[in-house]
Amino acid sequence: MDKYEYRVKTEQMLEHYEKKQFRKAMEIADTIDWRRVKSPAMLNTVSEIYENNGEFQKSRDTLMIAFDRA
Repeated sequence: MDKYEYRVKTEQMLEHYEKKQFRKAMEIADTIDWRRVKSPAMLNTVSEIYENNGEFQKSRDTLMIAFDRA
């Protein structure tokens, strides 16, 4: 995934997140390889999306990646 595609997907994901459409945001989040993302703030947001959908293991895994980056 190139930078442009990443930016478009994250913007869409954040729009859904702000509208409390967590299921749609999670569908977009599942298409991104979060191990390549360097922003702990973005990883924290993704973790919250997973948490709001009841995907606690994915939420924890994403937080661990954010912890390693911070």
